[in-house]
Amino acid sequence: MPGRLQINCEFITSEDRLLFKISEEGAKGCIEYRLWLTRRFLIIFLRAIDNLLEDDSDSEMQVSPEALDAMKKFKEEAALAKADFSTSYEGGSEDCTLFSDEPFLANQLKVRRKSKGKYIMGLFSKDKTGINLSVNIDLAHTLRKLLLNAARQAAWDRPFTDGDKSHSATAGKDR
Repeated sequence: MPGRLQINCEFITSEDRLLFKISEEGAKGCIEYRLWLTRRFLIIFLRAIDNLLEDDSDSEMQVSPEALDAMKKFKEEAALAKADFSTSYEGGSEDCTLFSDEPFLANQLKVRRKSKGKYIMGLFSKDKTGINLSVNIDLAHTLRKLLLNAARQAAWDRPFTDGDKSHSATAGKDR
């Protein structure tokens, strides 16, 4: 029987990266995986999750785009209602063994469909260090919310434009 799974994602300013942590409690105790996610990788990860969610909402029934959007929203709300965002992340505690002393930099994502609504998402480094996550649709919605919240914390959700005054002012001072 699988144990408790906890996931945390936070922006680390000094690294200009997201620290993505997963702790899993099982028969052999707790183990924590830590990965660095760059902005580029985050975009790839979010696209892959969006593709899983699209795959889930594809049906043989012919429905209007409005009905399809309403079904997607309903599934998202139902999945997020099941998720526990209030419990503090407990990975990194003395009871939890680290997979590696240092977080690894995720730069490769592999997605494999097990069955309708069930997938394996592999996050790997250049040297093939990594983790395979079993992801159902509920977890996909939860991951998406966690990643988007971390992107907002990092201000990675703001588009780059020529009209961005703060960027222009900084660029002018460097010359």
